[in-house]
Amino acid sequence: MNFSFSKKYFSASMAIIIIIFTFLYLKEDKNKSEGKAILTSYNNPAKEIMQQNKNIKITDIKYSASDSTDSKINSEIKIPLEKEYGVWIWNSPITMSELEMDAQIKRVKSFGFNVIYISVDDLFDYKKINYNKALAKFITKANSKGLSVDAVAGDTSWGKPTDRNNGFLIIDYIIDYNINNPKFRGFQYDVESYLLPEYEEGKYLVLSQFIEFIDLSAKKLVDTDIKFSIVIPHFYDSAVGWTPKIEFKGSENYTYEHLLSIMDNNKNSSIIVMAYRNFVEGENGIIDISNNEVIQADKTKVIIAQETGNHKPYYITHFGKKIKDLNYTVMQIFYMYSDNNGFGGVAIHDLKSLNKLK
Repeated sequence: MNFSFSKKYFSASMAIIIIIFTFLYLKEDKNKSEGKAILTSYNNPAKEIMQQNKNIKITDIKYSASDSTDSKINSEIKIPLEKEYGVWIWNSPITMSELEMDAQIKRVKSFGFNVIYISVDDLFDYKKINYNKALAKFITKANSKGLSVDAVAGDTSWGKPTDRNNGFLIIDYIIDYNINNPKFRGFQYDVESYLLPEYEEGKYLVLSQFIEFIDLSAKKLVDTDIKFSIVIPHFYDSAVGWTPKIEFKGSENYTYEHLLSIMDNNKNSSIIVMAYRNFVEGENGIIDISNNEVIQADKTKVIIAQETGNHKPYYITHFGKKIKDLNYTVMQIFYMYSDNNGFGGVAIHDLKSLNKLK
């Protein structure tokens, strides 16, 4: 064999190998930095939305100003007018001192939120008069800072006929409370029936009962000025195909579509979709798993929820990330859905875990 030829062949081969590995490394590094996998042939809803809104600049969207004094936290958050930016607080006002109330509300305001979802799950553990006083104090303080307050309650079992009266009693309480006290803007159900142990083997029954429960609850609120909202996972719709079609009142459809039809009967209702991902674009990203819900909505608004707690798998939460990264994600969501009438805003779960972000 000619040695000089072999040497040239070897050198050329090594050069090609180095070029290939360099290309793959750079491509992998780029995708890691963007927090998403390499996508080859995927029809990206986010890109479609951006194409539809290509003539809209971020500066063209009208935003509400924040009076936050904490510029470090709030420097990147500007909420579009008429849109919701909410946060959950799971300790109820009756468990807080006045100083704690002030601190919580100040912190909420510093993050740029305009709505608080406050837990009332412990409502029946206290005397009504004391509970009313605590709620009234908290709501008054929040309202004075430009914050609306929704009551939130729920349990995985409340969709069952045997347990749903727990939800009805709290609705009755909220309606009664609002008559002579500083008002809740709304009432929210956090009833996650898909977490029931019987769900996997009995999806049809569990979801049928949940739909019926929401229908009955909505009817109790339909003639009030109380905004009704419900929290659901991203997989109740037709696009994902993780759930069966349900027959309800003579119509066969997926759970989300039934819920949307029910909620449309109430004024200013919303569905909070837990689109828990820490990346916006790409397959299985925030836009991908919430787009079907948003485009179907019109009268009822869809709120896109994000997680900040320490949960697995890592891609469902912003835990461990920086505040500025979460803020950027939030603004991306607002921007990408800026021209969609079914989009109502963003919600963050929850204040306690959010406070741990740097």
